[in-house]
Amino acid sequence: MPPSPFSTLLASGSRVRAIVPDPGFEVALPGVRMDVGTDFARLTRETQREFGAGRPAIRSWLESLGTVMKKTSAAWSEYPLALTQPTAVQGKKMPKRVTPILPGSSSFRRQLWRMPSAKEVKAWEATPELRQLVEGWRVGMGLPTGCADIAEAMEGLGIAPWAFRFHGGMSEFRTMIREAASTAGAHDPSDGECKRIFITEGRAVGVQVANRAAAVSAGGMILGCALEHARSWMNFDTPRSGKRLKDAPSPCGWRFTLAVTVRSTAVIAGMKDRIIWTEAGAPALEIEILDPVERGQNEPDQKVILLRAILDFRAETLSPEYQRMMASRMFRQLLELFPYLEFHVVRVFPDFRKPDLEDWVSLYDFESLREIPANLRVFAQSEAEQTTGIEGLFLGTEEAGPGWGSFSQLRAAMEAVAWAAHRGGLPGPLPSSDLKRN
Repeated sequence: MPPSPFSTLLASGSRVRAIVPDPGFEVALPGVRMDVGTDFARLTRETQREFGAGRPAIRSWLESLGTVMKKTSAAWSEYPLALTQPTAVQGKKMPKRVTPILPGSSSFRRQLWRMPSAKEVKAWEATPELRQLVEGWRVGMGLPTGCADIAEAMEGLGIAPWAFRFHGGMSEFRTMIREAASTAGAHDPSDGECKRIFITEGRAVGVQVANRAAAVSAGGMILGCALEHARSWMNFDTPRSGKRLKDAPSPCGWRFTLAVTVRSTAVIAGMKDRIIWTEAGAPALEIEILDPVERGQNEPDQKVILLRAILDFRAETLSPEYQRMMASRMFRQLLELFPYLEFHVVRVFPDFRKPDLEDWVSLYDFESLREIPANLRVFAQSEAEQTTGIEGLFLGTEEAGPGWGSFSQLRAAMEAVAWAAHRGGLPGPLPSSDLKRN
């Protein structure tokens, strides 16, 4: 399997330890524990061992998945090369950029792989443990859950050989990116909150930053927030320019996290540092085990267990009472996976056991769904790929490619860098030496 085209971009950061290229993890079902990740051969062995090698539904699903992974890998291997092709810049006619056939598109389904028959899909759907495995695997890769059927979910699983994960979550990833940018010579104002985005003739031309009197011109911009939030900052030269701005997609859920600090002895030796628990009739639970020392905390004898679940995008979920109930359920599930852990708990945040709301107010003090930040929002796979509609203004969130999870953010960033490079007459976004190596 060729290396991911994103490996060069990820390796450029000074905190490369925040990225784990092989997102191997364990999916736990009632009575089943499976080690899955990017290795298709390993997944095949695990699936046949747990579900039975002779079952026709299991066999046909593995065959179809293997085909999708192979075709997806070939499609993505052409992606960075296609991005280097010049495109139209400032009204000049230039050779049209070759657009690769990307997974998730109708062209990909039509040309690169055969959609499974209705009979096959029906057999897969009639295998509940297979559906739970697929759901857990998608959660482990940061992809949307609740797909219409297993066949639709398979397209997202096809990117597994190219996947990565952010060790420690998005906060660690942001820190890594900021350090890499500073190392490369970029100016990173820590208090530089965006106040205005200036749009002229349908193109983003500058920003107004807090605590600075003069506007800053920009050749291109990437939004790290929800398009819904950025809309209020935009200053258009004419009403016609404003009509180019596209509507933001609607989230289907948001990520809810509970942090449990325990003594190291509570974690069983040899256990995977990521486990996805899934069962029928309940949302999947992601469990990630972190070393506090890696996060700059002097607690060598402790471990931090992050519990993550996706809550529905409904006002009811903003209630502290509702969140307490969900946190209690998540904690009880954790105790089933880690025997005797309750005797090793050092602290819980937010602490659902306390009578006051201090922890909840400090972490999830959202008065409305609109206030939920972009990094917590989850979109359905059925949502179409999203752009702002404004030239030079790119989405750097999951809105850019619902159905690809955190993978869509790097893809959006690559395309934004390619656009900026082409405007300056450079091939971009990666040096030609990196393309040849990959």
